[in-house]
Amino acid sequence: MSNLSKFFTLIRWKNLLLMAATMVAIRYAVIFPLLKINGFQLPLPTVWFFLLVIGSVMIAAAGYLINDYFDTKIDLINRPDRTIVGTFFSRSFVITLHFLLSAAGFVLCIPAAHFTGNYSFVLIQIMAIGLLWFYSTSFKCMSLTGNLVISFLAALVPLSSGIYDLYYLFVNYRNILAQRMQILPQDVGEEWIYLYLQSMRNILSWILAYALFSFLTTFVRELVKDIEDIEGDKRYFCQTFPVAHGIDKTKNVVYFAMILLGLAFVYFQWIQWELKNYGFVIYGILAIELPALFFIRIIQKAKDRRQFHTASTLMKWIMLMGILYLPFFYKSVLG
Repeated sequence: MSNLSKFFTLIRWKNLLLMAATMVAIRYAVIFPLLKINGFQLPLPTVWFFLLVIGSVMIAAAGYLINDYFDTKIDLINRPDRTIVGTFFSRSFVITLHFLLSAAGFVLCIPAAHFTGNYSFVLIQIMAIGLLWFYSTSFKCMSLTGNLVISFLAALVPLSSGIYDLYYLFVNYRNILAQRMQILPQDVGEEWIYLYLQSMRNILSWILAYALFSFLTTFVRELVKDIEDIEGDKRYFCQTFPVAHGIDKTKNVVYFAMILLGLAFVYFQWIQWELKNYGFVIYGILAIELPALFFIRIIQKAKDRRQFHTASTLMKWIMLMGILYLPFFYKSVLG
């Protein structure tokens, strides 16, 4: 395998592609149609949004680099054939690239904050960079703490896709309202206010729903990966949840998280049924609910590393299917 292929493996290019696809899909398959049907537009310029996406992906790539930088010894036990840092790339190269990607990613995200007029948005990137560093150095070896940190960062992905547009629309609500009221009759203007606020509520509901989906699926997958890596973690006294409490208790936590995910998704499916979006319901059953049941079955029977890896891969498939759900939403809104 060439060094270029190894590099893309090191930065988890598939995960980064999924992250970028999530941000783009949330904005253009959810926010855009919900604004358009009521006569509104996306305020954040397209170029600033894609700089935000690229910057966020670069920060995530830097996180993968620093994680492998500190995990070299454990990886030599858990996956000796796939250890890249210290074999194909020097540790000095990896740590230098981490800082460069983090800095570049942070800079690329600034224009989006500048557009809103609120520079406190850059704290999102500062927080992400900091959490990824401390996750790699300490949090990941603290029972559940590391899992929750990564799950929180995963939930930030759909949130960051829409927070800039929503903030701008909320802050400039009075100005936009004043402009519309000058050209609209009062009764029409009042209806416009209702549609405006309803659009904001709908968008926020969808974004929060996907944030919850991202949080729970990532939390489950991280726990399963910890079970996969239990031997190396034990050797180097990394107190992940499986090491501290055993595989059976870890499975119980996975079941509990899957129940929460199932309840949330069934509620969502019920809403779609009430709205007569039957295509949504069928897709959800076939692409998400049935694979989720199969995932639980695999976890119940899993005893070796290979079986847990299969479950982890299936959960990534469920994540992907959740993103591919969004184009159906776009079509249902705009026809």
